[in-house]
Amino acid sequence: MQNSNSDRFKIGKQEVRLGLFAALAIGLLIFGFNFLKGENVFNSNLTYYVRYPNALNLQSSSPVLFRGVKVGSVREVILQPEGVLIEFYAREDIQIPVGSEARVISTDLFNTRAIEILFSTNLEVTNSYDTLVGTVETALLEKIADQVTPMRNRIDSLLQTTQRLLGAIDPDELNRTVGNVEIATAQLAEMSSSLKDPLNQSITNMQSVSRNLAKNNEQINNIIKNAGKLSDSLSVLSLQPTLTSLNQNLASLSAILQKIERGDGTMGKMVQDSSLYHRLDESARSLNLLMEDFRKQPRRYLNFSVFGGKIKEPKK
Repeated sequence: MQNSNSDRFKIGKQEVRLGLFAALAIGLLIFGFNFLKGENVFNSNLTYYVRYPNALNLQSSSPVLFRGVKVGSVREVILQPEGVLIEFYAREDIQIPVGSEARVISTDLFNTRAIEILFSTNLEVTNSYDTLVGTVETALLEKIADQVTPMRNRIDSLLQTTQRLLGAIDPDELNRTVGNVEIATAQLAEMSSSLKDPLNQSITNMQSVSRNLAKNNEQINNIIKNAGKLSDSLSVLSLQPTLTSLNQNLASLSAILQKIERGDGTMGKMVQDSSLYHRLDESARSLNLLMEDFRKQPRRYLNFSVFGGKIKEPKK
């Protein structure tokens, strides 16, 4: 008998635990639902109503603003025969005066809607479950149009000014200007074409001389070595008489150069002659042929050796 009473007592404790667990779960569910709706369950809120001709893109959890600060949210959008009834809540510390407006506004360019509370000057405060005056903000596109209209007017004025300037230009004068530009361009092209051949010829001659110098590089190195030996020999000698003689020669050379500059003598006439370029060009070609022949048959031009003795002619 005592065992049966003990079992009943144990069953009663389990039922209490289950009940407490269920109540806690329901409370958490309600808290989570209100939290997802954006409603703060820890603060006291007041409920209000407002009517609009249509929902105006309002929905549950749409924000309620006062001076740009969120003070509540929309709880429910109720469809009625004469329009739409919006139920929303606001914080209890926001004392809304009687006659205040609940205006629907757009918060961004994506047409996200919210309710903004505009206080009236009435000193009497509304109570919970009162109905506020519903108004709608000027459409966002109308606002944009108001801002775009002055810009459009300025653009129209600019286009009209441009048309007047274009109309003032004489077409014949414009055509003459274009024709002159075309003539100048053609003359520049012709001048470039006339200079092309002489420049190419000069470059070709310079390249040929450079190739010949490269081919005779070894012989030029030998000449430089011999000049180095000669310079070593000269360094041993006394330089004072040489310098005196060099000064005299430089003075004589200066006098000769002055005569050449004045055009005196054969050399002066040669320098002042305008055909010197053509002669030098012919000389360069002759020098080119001479260097080529010198490379092929050097014994024809060299009859002595650096180390003494005579260069023997090859037997035929």
